[in-house]
Amino acid sequence: MTLRTLLGAIGILLATSSYAQPAEPLVDNIYKVQDLYGGFLQNKQLGATINLCQKEDATQCYFITLNHSSFLDLLSGFSIQNRRDNNPNLVATAQLRSMRFKLSKEQDSGLILSVVEQNDDYMKVKILIQLATPKTKPDEVTTFVRLPTSTFTIYQEDIHKLKSLLGVSLDGKEQKFSELNDCELANQIYSQTAPLMAEAMRFMTPTASQTEYYAWREKSFMPRYQALRELYDPIHYHQNRQASKIVHDDYLIALGGMVHGMANLVRYDITSVKLVDSINQINSAEFDSAYLCDRERLKKITAINLDGI
Repeated sequence: MTLRTLLGAIGILLATSSYAQPAEPLVDNIYKVQDLYGGFLQNKQLGATINLCQKEDATQCYFITLNHSSFLDLLSGFSIQNRRDNNPNLVATAQLRSMRFKLSKEQDSGLILSVVEQNDDYMKVKILIQLATPKTKPDEVTTFVRLPTSTFTIYQEDIHKLKSLLGVSLDGKEQKFSELNDCELANQIYSQTAPLMAEAMRFMTPTASQTEYYAWREKSFMPRYQALRELYDPIHYHQNRQASKIVHDDYLIALGGMVHGMANLVRYDITSVKLVDSINQINSAEFDSAYLCDRERLKKITAINLDGI
């Protein structure tokens, strides 16, 4: 069975399990980026802190700290999160109402960040956060602070500063690939990602070993995947890079979501919405990029689809 056939079959079969959740109304730009600072390590990587303060009162602030990996995840379209202090790559504290709040392993606390809009001038980030007061005594009452689903904007100057603080290239990628046209770059990203995709498909079978999956994901997949992510920095995909953006966002990035979504499939035989969405993205990206840039690959995809009817 070919990669395209297996992806298509899974995508069609699993699409029926997806569901829609009502979106919580967004509150725009109540908080603004007051300051950015770095010069430290967060979980053995370069770290930076976003000082996010109320527009009307700069003394009421959240402090969001992320590292190199979590910032790349955010730039690449992933929702990054920390639930009950379970992710050292992304942490948060707050100073509000003369009280200090933090993420807690014992209390119901968490932080979720995702990009809802991004262009050459700014990046709008959605944030949902709930923090708790630190306990100094077992019987001490915990106070919570929660910011409803909101957005804040990071403008291009601050994006560049964050990238500099976190060791992410500012302009090298654009210069490096300037000699490639859109289709050449799209086909290059595709050809370098396809071997990882083929390896991942080995674990989409009922006989897949949980132990082998985790060993492959951590020791083989993640180092090569992160290298590709850093090579093809998403901030430089402009309007004249339509095909490249499709392959980057919906093939390379979706591969990461698919591989992580496979954990529940391998471990519990449960199909997650994340896995379904990633597979459908990959199917679309394969067809769309081939249609724009590679007619020979498009013929093969079309032939495979016809064979599967």
